[in-house]
Amino acid sequence: MSSSSLRSIPKGDVKLPVIEDDTEIEPTDKYDGPNVNERSRSTSLYKEIIDNGVPSLKRRNNGVSRNLMDCSNHRVYRPIDLEVAYEESKIASQKRRYLSSEDPKKKYSMKGRSLGQGSVGEVFFATDFLNRKVAIKRLVVVRKGKNREPLILREIEIIASSQHPNIVAYIEAFEMKQIGEIWIVMEYMSAGSLFDIVKIYDTVKMPESHIAFCIHEVLEALAFLHQRSRIHRDVKVDNILLHSDGAVKLADFGTAVQLTFDRLRRNTLAGTPYYMAPELIKKADYKEKVDIWSVGITVYELVTGVPPYYNLEPHEALTFISHNGVEGIPTKKNSDDIINFTNKCCLVKVPDERKSAKELLEHPFIETRCPQRDFARWLESINFLYGRNMDDDSDQWACTLL
Repeated sequence: MSSSSLRSIPKGDVKLPVIEDDTEIEPTDKYDGPNVNERSRSTSLYKEIIDNGVPSLKRRNNGVSRNLMDCSNHRVYRPIDLEVAYEESKIASQKRRYLSSEDPKKKYSMKGRSLGQGSVGEVFFATDFLNRKVAIKRLVVVRKGKNREPLILREIEIIASSQHPNIVAYIEAFEMKQIGEIWIVMEYMSAGSLFDIVKIYDTVKMPESHIAFCIHEVLEALAFLHQRSRIHRDVKVDNILLHSDGAVKLADFGTAVQLTFDRLRRNTLAGTPYYMAPELIKKADYKEKVDIWSVGITVYELVTGVPPYYNLEPHEALTFISHNGVEGIPTKKNSDDIINFTNKCCLVKVPDERKSAKELLEHPFIETRCPQRDFARWLESINFLYGRNMDDDSDQWACTLL
C-alpha cells in the first residue's frame, strides 16, 4: 500500500514511480508553509490551542478582512500562525489516537519474509501470538529531508475508518522512534495481487467473468469510499489484493484523500503515471471520478497484459493521456459488455461523463461475474500450475502494499 511504490511492469524491468501528494496547486497569494521564524512563533500558539482551544475569530469593522484574536488578552494572531498551529495539533491528536509506543516485536513474530518493497519502506509477513498471519508495513518517516509523518498519519486515519469487506483491514500501528519508522499492521492477503496474474499473462489469461468479479469487488470498495467523500487515487492491479478463498480487496491508501466541506475538489498530482486520469495529470480540479478512470485502466491491463502507452516512458505517457486520452480495449476477442464498460463508461476523457462506482455496479458486464468460489478455484488451479502454495509461509506470492 505506497505510497511511493515501485513495481515492475510485465515484459520488462521498467519500474513505475508512485507520485505522492507532495505539492498542492494553490493560489500564489496563499501561505505555503512556515519559515523558521514563523514556525517558532506558532509554537506558543500551538500550546495554547492544546490547553485552551482555538482562539476566537474577530472581524474588522469593514467586514472584509479579519484578525485572529485571543479575546482574553487581546493578542492578535496572523492566519498563518493559526494554520500551522492547527496542523500541529491535528498531527498530535492523530498520533495519540493511532500510534502505539509499545514494541511490536513483543506482539508479532517477524520472519524476515518480504512481501514488497518501495522507496519509502517495506512490507513483511508476520504472525501474532495466536499464530494469525498479518502483514506489517514499515514506513520511513523522513525521506530525502522531507518529514512524511503527516502523509502516513493521513493514510492510517483513512484506512482505520474505512472498514469494509472489500478493503484490506487495518489492525494497529506503532511509532518506532529509535529507527525513524512507523509500522502499520494489516490483514494478510495470501494470494498476492492482480499484478501477479498480469505477470503470467503470456500463459494465463483471466476469463471475462473473473475480471468482472474482481472489478465488482473493487467497485464495492470505491462506492463505499466515494459515499464518504474519499478518493483512493492509486487504483491499479498492484493494489488489488487476493486471498486463497477468492476474496478481492483494495489496498494501499498512501495517496488517498478526504474531501471536506471546505474543499470539495482536489488539484494535487498523485498516483501512478499510466493509471492517472487526464484531469489529474493537468492538475485541474478533480473528484472521485479519477478512481473510475483507473478502474478502466485496470480492466485494460487485465485484458491486454499491459497498461496503455506502456511502450512510452512515464512522462511521455502522461503527455499522451492528458492530450489524447486512451483509445480503450480492442474490440476483437472481447465482448460488447466489457468494451462498453471500459471504453464508454470508464475511459471517458470528460470526468462528468464517466459513470459512478454505484452506477457501474449495475452495468451488464458486472452482471456476468462469476461466484467467489469459482474465482477461488481458478486461483487454486494457477497455484497448482506453478507449484505454489498460497497458504504456506514461503516467499511465493508478492503482496504489494507500498
